[in-house]
Amino acid sequence: MWNRRKHKKNDVIRRKYKKGDVIIEEGSKDIDEAYILCSGKVEVSHSFHGDKIILNALEPRDVFGEMGLIEERPRSATVTAIEDVEVEVLNRDNFSEVVLSNRDMLIPFLRALFERIRTLNAMVVTDQHKAPDDTNFKVTMIGITAEARKALNGNSLLVETLPFRVGRQTSTFDVLAYNDLILPDKMPFQVSRNHFIIMKTAKGISIIDRGSTLGTIVNGHRIGGNTAEARMLLKEGENELIVGTEHSPYKFRVMLEQA
Repeated sequence: MWNRRKHKKNDVIRRKYKKGDVIIEEGSKDIDEAYILCSGKVEVSHSFHGDKIILNALEPRDVFGEMGLIEERPRSATVTAIEDVEVEVLNRDNFSEVVLSNRDMLIPFLRALFERIRTLNAMVVTDQHKAPDDTNFKVTMIGITAEARKALNGNSLLVETLPFRVGRQTSTFDVLAYNDLILPDKMPFQVSRNHFIIMKTAKGISIIDRGSTLGTIVNGHRIGGNTAEARMLLKEGENELIVGTEHSPYKFRVMLEQA
């Protein structure tokens, strides 16, 4: 069991775990923390049809749980202490303050995220070599609900540059949010900090989930959230897009026309 003490917002939080303690549990919705391993070792595992599959063993200065700072999905793996360990903890609330006061803290997280980017880039390159679609499209977002129209500063928005990122409005200085269209929302949130992206893929223009909690409904089909699908190809003509659940205040038409 880990021990804790009270901290100021910009403190570096330290925790200790005993051998055998579960630090992160697969499927858990406690998703807003990431860890730097200071001492000891941990094991990363995944459950597959009831079998435990060991994915990795981490040592001091390795980072784990970093996607909890960015996406809002349940945890995808279990992390267990295989020795007594001590970790430094960052969460969404203190991340910006901590890294500004101690920028060395940022380096392990950057290494981990850059490695993920390299892996994803390799996947994208592979995907782009599959029958590329050279058709150029004009993408226009049109607000259906009052909130959607207000977010577009009117009735519609011509998306001039792809990829185009959409997410929730957060604090003025939030290094974890990166969006081209910012949607104000209030609790219980329908919109995640980084929700979805519109981008050109090998097959055309797609909506791709960015690790949102509730996902996005595209033409009646949900992607992201707790589903296994993360992308949906848009059809030429009119598409309906709901950010979150059916009760979301943000409903759009996305028009796809050949340029």
